[in-house]
Amino acid sequence: MISISPSSTALLDRYLSASKKDELLALAADLGIDRQTALRLHHEYFDAVADAAWEDGIVTESERADLVLLAGLLGMDDTVLVAAFEPRLPRESPARATPTLAPAVRHGDLVCLTGDMQIAREDIVARLGRLGIGVHPGVTKKVKLLIAADPDSLPGKAKKARDYGIPVVSEDYLFTHLLKGEK
Repeated sequence: MISISPSSTALLDRYLSASKKDELLALAADLGIDRQTALRLHHEYFDAVADAAWEDGIVTESERADLVLLAGLLGMDDTVLVAAFEPRLPRESPARATPTLAPAVRHGDLVCLTGDMQIAREDIVARLGRLGIGVHPGVTKKVKLLIAADPDSLPGKAKKARDYGIPVVSEDYLFTHLLKGEK
């Protein structure tokens, strides 16, 4: 598994907030990445995600939807998307790491919640607790992930999480990744 850096979390929940866009543009400028290089990197990332989807020999409906969404976020044209659905063998390249599609939130880790969630916070805390994931009331450096009802939120917990390099994801991510299959 590859490590999650602040720049690699921008597409983690497949929602590109205004603040994430600003962070990416600033990072690209700081690194001297021109438009052509950025497009190449987008294609490489998209290909790595497509390779991960094909790793077991099939692309599920969930993986298909994720690839369509990701292609839109990265500005891929239709030919790239069509090619992603062509059966392929996994690429053999030791230099190419398969992207982690979810942060490494494990049993014993802490997450933080912010905003008015779709379901009662007590229910979310209980469901995460059954998975061994603790919910901390505030953002500290020990928190692995901030789950925000509004990931575009700028003040408070979201700002502190961004300052610490903690990924800020949408509430949808909570249900589609962390609580997937948990009742």
